[in-house]
Amino acid sequence: MEVLAGEHNLLAKVKEQGCYFKFDFSKVYWNSRLQGEHERLVKKFKKTDIICDVMAGVGPFSIPAAKNIGCQVYANDLNPSSYSSLVENIEINKVGKKVKAYNMDGRQFIRQSFKELLDACKDEAKTFNHVLMNLPATAIEFLDAFNGVYSGYQTKVFHEGRYKNDFAPPTIHVHCFTKCAEDPNAEILERAKVALGLEDKYYAEFCKDAIITYVRSVAPNKNMYCLSFELPASVALGNANPYESTNNQNETCDSKNR
Repeated sequence: MEVLAGEHNLLAKVKEQGCYFKFDFSKVYWNSRLQGEHERLVKKFKKTDIICDVMAGVGPFSIPAAKNIGCQVYANDLNPSSYSSLVENIEINKVGKKVKAYNMDGRQFIRQSFKELLDACKDEAKTFNHVLMNLPATAIEFLDAFNGVYSGYQTKVFHEGRYKNDFAPPTIHVHCFTKCAEDPNAEILERAKVALGLEDKYYAEFCKDAIITYVRSVAPNKNMYCLSFELPASVALGNANPYESTNNQNETCDSKNR
């Protein structure tokens, strides 16, 4: 970013959803045109929800979720400047008891935070209710981190290769760009399938349940969308699913694996 005239000062303070955000525009990403998308997703949360914000930036999802809804939030960003602003904004908005900030690679954060939350639960399996992945240029590629994310917790989370009845898997909200004009939904779903490592036999059910929301146009023939879906049990188990071979041999079994 270049200052063409006036003082070379790109420090900004913005108010959104009743929260204040401070940051250096030259070092972090902020787009006020995404306010509606921030509000749309935050309104889906409940006070008892635990949120995983993988690419949190300076906190436009995490801080309103904590301050306005009362959620517990695990917020991460790899960019040191974004992380620094996130930590400052947590303090400014007085949500230090609600938001835990991390400065890690996104894939590493997904695996570590899921394990951290499950390990903290002794009597019941607890996981995130929502996972946010707002890095539309590359976020879909990070879906591979969910493959086998529960592989060490078979008895805690699964029963015969499916989620236990009292276990609610997370809903993942991943933002992405597409230049596909003919059928953008199909193109997005196919990319997600590949990244997740989702088997063909589960794909129809995945497509049926997934929700794709148009966010905005960013350039001619280039649009931003949000794909929301429940993490499939077959993906969460990964190669550790001991029931896969049995299911493959029994074509009459129910293929809905959630």
